[in-house]
Amino acid sequence: MKSKKENTIVAKFGNWEVTNEGDILNNSFKFHITFDRLTEQNWMLHAMSVGWNLNEFFPAYYQACKTIGLDEVTFQITHK
Repeated sequence: MKSKKENTIVAKFGNWEVTNEGDILNNSFKFHITFDRLTEQNWMLHAMSVGWNLNEFFPAYYQACKTIGLDEVTFQITHK
């Protein structure tokens, strides 16, 4: 039986970790962003509204995007 390949941490920015699959983890907040959610436009608003350290989160976000080959993302900057 094939075992599921375990994600390994490829980068760490404060409490944020980026996996080889492009996921972003924060064990302090018990928060996990899967690679397929990186293109959601509300990450900037969410990060600011919950008080995440942007100097840690956005480098982790950028690294996750690089890891999966995502070179363009659009952010929503106001609530609709």
